[in-house]
Amino acid sequence: MKELYHRLFEELPCYVSVQDRDLRLIAVNSMFRRDFGGKPGAYCYQIYKGRAGKCADCPVKQTFRDGKSHASEEIVTRKDGEDVNVIVYTSPVRNPNGKIDAVVETRRHY
Repeated sequence: MKELYHRLFEELPCYVSVQDRDLRLIAVNSMFRRDFGGKPGAYCYQIYKGRAGKCADCPVKQTFRDGKSHASEEIVTRKDGEDVNVIVYTSPVRNPNGKIDAVVETRRHY
């Protein structure tokens, strides 16, 4: 079953990342790697927007703060320099004790 989940994660037709509380990438799927080249350990805001600091209205931070899913619309820049409009969805990843250990973020361009 673990292998099936890994294949599903890798092949989803959207950008998928899992981030920690510091907004570091824990895992990314193949579409994310292809278009952004981000590796685990990098900060999401560096990869998506070339920023040195966190975004003010970050939906991942909101999910860590209140434990709820959030959505937003953003413009991100792929590694080829093209700007892409995306819809962002976040969801908390809880451990068995209910504590949020990570947030999964999906982004689809429109």
